[in-house]
Amino acid sequence: MEDYKDQRKKAIKKTIFTYLTITVIGAVLAGIGMLLRGKAEGFGIVMGLIGLIFVGVGVFEGCSEVQRIKRLFCSKCGYGYTIKWEESQRSESDDGKKVYAYETFDCTCENCGNETSFTKKFLAASVNEKGRVTNYNVQKKVKDYITFKF
Repeated sequence: MEDYKDQRKKAIKKTIFTYLTITVIGAVLAGIGMLLRGKAEGFGIVMGLIGLIFVGVGVFEGCSEVQRIKRLFCSKCGYGYTIKWEESQRSESDDGKKVYAYETFDCTCENCGNETSFTKKFLAASVNEKGRVTNYNVQKKVKDYITFKF
């Protein structure tokens, strides 16, 4: 049973390391950009902005990915959940240009019997400036969301 906990911890550690690396690279770029600001002003500012973007992406995506991984594994024993899902509702954005599908996930641990559920919003369709509708494959997005590869 401890092996399952190790898998969950391994997945979280790997994800944190990846996004922490991106954040550190961004911070280094931002620092170099600030140092170059006096000598090569335009280049330094651009490099600093790119670094800040890396930092923002690293922090935001890292937190999102860790949350996703925690939802895929049982919090009690670390075993991967068996997940079933269904669309619970659809809604439009305030401007009417986007349609969202709300998927409800029911998770059951085959190892210890722990059960949990959560709802996540996915973009189902959007309308561009010319009025053209683009439909997105929500089922593919859901499958990508619940799949974790080591």
